[in-house]
Amino acid sequence: MVSAVLADIAGMKTTAMVFAMVVGGSVLIGLLQLLDIDAGWNARVMLGRFQGEDMSTNTSFLHGRPLGLAFSPIQFATHAALAFAVYAAAREQGRGLIDRKPDADLLILMALGALCVASIICGTRSPILGAVVFFLIYALRRPGSWLVLLIMLAGVALYLVGPLLLEAFQSAQPRVLRTDDNSATGRGSLFSLGVVLFTENPLGYGLAFSPKDHWAAYWHELYTLANPSVIKEAELHNYVLNMINTYGIGLILTAPVVYQLLWRGRNMIMFYIPYIVHIMFHNSGPFWNDTLFWFTIAALSAPVLQRGRADDESGSADYNIGGSADGRRFLPR
Repeated sequence: MVSAVLADIAGMKTTAMVFAMVVGGSVLIGLLQLLDIDAGWNARVMLGRFQGEDMSTNTSFLHGRPLGLAFSPIQFATHAALAFAVYAAAREQGRGLIDRKPDADLLILMALGALCVASIICGTRSPILGAVVFFLIYALRRPGSWLVLLIMLAGVALYLVGPLLLEAFQSAQPRVLRTDDNSATGRGSLFSLGVVLFTENPLGYGLAFSPKDHWAAYWHELYTLANPSVIKEAELHNYVLNMINTYGIGLILTAPVVYQLLWRGRNMIMFYIPYIVHIMFHNSGPFWNDTLFWFTIAALSAPVLQRGRADDESGSADYNIGGSADGRRFLPR
């Protein structure tokens, strides 16, 4: 609601830029944390105190994993993916090109690069995968001759930032390049548990659903999988499985409405690809631990609401001045 009001007053592009700038500030704080600069960690501690948060229980903070100003590195990456989506979609829509195929926008691709940098900072892999998928689709739909310039700019950025990142990574392999940690090796076990739970109770487990309450009953079926112990202590890390196990098969009833909404916004959804890929590997998403998603939707919906209001006013004027309720024309008195 707040985002919709702000977008209606200040405009879609301004609201999207404000959202992106706030997340950008969090990314800069995360970079300071990555470089182990006290100012970055102190800023997060101060924010935590303001919210009454006990930082001694935040495992990411205790382990020194950058989280910017977010609660966790995963939320950090979620915010970055949403910031990219709302900025890119607002820029494309503002240019009036959403239904055409213009040349690729260099600023959108630079924003995509910023998303990848943010993901590297917080050590989260899924947005990078989503960025790759988006880039492939975007390159096919938005051809252009800017590629050489983009490579040059990327080379300059790597030359300037590379030494700092390299120094920060010297002590250990970057998390985004690892495939042997618990988060990576346990995905198959968590996915299998989610599927088993759904097949056992297709009607869903309700809003209090937690897979950690059910793993023991299915341990005999899952203990032979890779890193099975992860199911004892982790959520499902999959948006679809979380949703169907919470709300049940009844979600199918919403399929026609969801399909119509997605089809109407199919050109805008492209910019949410990094976000969509990201939530498929984590415990967040629309109607599931993610309220900021609706801020972006509200911001991008502002032009539609403004057009609708303008049409209503125009229709009212036409009725009062140039026509009657049954369509007959008359002269104004």
